[in-house]
Amino acid sequence: MSYSYTRFRRVLAVVRIGVGFIFLLGGGIKLFDPSFFGGGFLTALSHISPLSPSWYQPMVRVLFEHPGWYAVAVGAIELFLGLALVLGLATRPASFVGMFYMLNRMAITWYPGGSNPGLYEYMDVHVPQVTMLCLFLLFAVGHAGETWGLGAIYHHQRFEKQKSSLRDHPEYSYLYEPEREEERQDHPAESASRN
Repeated sequence: MSYSYTRFRRVLAVVRIGVGFIFLLGGGIKLFDPSFFGGGFLTALSHISPLSPSWYQPMVRVLFEHPGWYAVAVGAIELFLGLALVLGLATRPASFVGMFYMLNRMAITWYPGGSNPGLYEYMDVHVPQVTMLCLFLLFAVGHAGETWGLGAIYHHQRFEKQKSSLRDHPEYSYLYEPEREEERQDHPAESASRN
């Protein structure tokens, strides 16, 4: 079975939807759970703030000044990311927001516990953030919302306004006839008999 752009796009769409559900669930819990506003965010902030580097401490102080507002902001950002990824709508802007969010989460937990942390401890702490950062980058670059998402409607209308066919555009031609070359490779006798 040879490589197919269509298969890649479908796998990317499945990963996008899965990550979207993770953020949708996380954002929903944060926004609709009173205990998160009642002290959960402040408790989490007090545990991770000593791990922040000195250059990020001004931002930590701002978070401590208005924890309720920032608790709502964190929940809203995660809910927005989840909705955008699940629906495949505004996937590229949402991916940039997600990358910025992950960089901030990485900065606030910069130092692992212990007085003299090793490189492996840094990697263990930051693997989840780096993984999500890479996924958001892949979603942004890979036009992840166009397969099984509402982004396909936007891109189709954009090409119709330009009076050019999406089928004729080289970047999107694989969406229409992706498996033809594979079928010829799988059945060489049939392709030879047609000629």
